[in-house]
Amino acid sequence: MALEIKVEGTKRLRKRLNALDDHTRGAVLARIVMAAAEPVRAVAAQKAPIRTGQLAETMTTELLEQKSHRASAGVGPNNEAWYGIFAEYGTVNHSAQPFLRPAFDEQKRNASHRMATDLRTELDKARKA
Repeated sequence: MALEIKVEGTKRLRKRLNALDDHTRGAVLARIVMAAAEPVRAVAAQKAPIRTGQLAETMTTELLEQKSHRASAGVGPNNEAWYGIFAEYGTVNHSAQPFLRPAFDEQKRNASHRMATDLRTELDKARKA
């Protein structure tokens, strides 16, 4: 399950980002995306249905993609709690108990703001280095 937030900056911000070499730019984007995903992970863990507690305990963030102009992160239970998909969407025998989508919906504005703020900070650091 993947959710995407697309952040588009001003021409100036893009120009500053493009001034970085590919490796540095990819690393910056990965750090920003992972930091923004953390609050979503924390809220998803809080909202996860509790039967044994394992679903909440296994909630992770994972870097899914890192390229020079793109990075994406996933939030969800690790492979130990593979059954989390059934809680999120339900089955023919059990109604859905969504926890990932509500966590994302609750945190998406915060995540977007954090990515923009962190990007500016990272670009300022790179410019001074």
